[in-house]
Amino acid sequence: KYKKLDKLIKKNDVISFDLFDTLIYRSCSKSRDVYQILDFYIKNHLKLKIDLYSLRTESESFLHKLYPSFYSIDQIYQEIKKRTNLPANIINKIKKEEKRIEYCLATPNKQMISYFKLAKNLNKKVIITTDFYMDKKFLITILNKCKLYGYKNIFVSSELKKSKSNREIYLY
Repeated sequence: KYKKLDKLIKKNDVISFDLFDTLIYRSCSKSRDVYQILDFYIKNHLKLKIDLYSLRTESESFLHKLYPSFYSIDQIYQEIKKRTNLPANIINKIKKEEKRIEYCLATPNKQMISYFKLAKNLNKKVIITTDFYMDKKFLITILNKCKLYGYKNIFVSSELKKSKSNREIYLY
């Protein structure tokens, strides 16, 4: 599947890797499983009687229509706050728990890590790009957890307001 990557890495000076589902996997079957875990948390630990799974997916879908690939975790939770009128401290607890779950589930993709290391060993300029809604600082903690060091920069569409899908993020 990846046989041509060796040649592409050797041929190019700048190597860009996507973050989720490329360098890093979540150790669950679907990304929305995170929302199921979060829903369990708020019902059992915060004792809230809301369907957070639906709220979370609907808020993200709504924001995706407004800002394809540009919305952030903060915007998602602002939308949830609008829809629920939950106090800010509860919203912040839920958001913090989502980040904790994402951190715990992040697992390095060993096959792609070998290409990442090849690029670094060949002194290529390695960058990471992602359309993920989390902030750069948090994503760096996940990269550190997965022992991914030595990249030149990480470009996060939700912070840059540029997308991979329309290739605008690559202008950076």
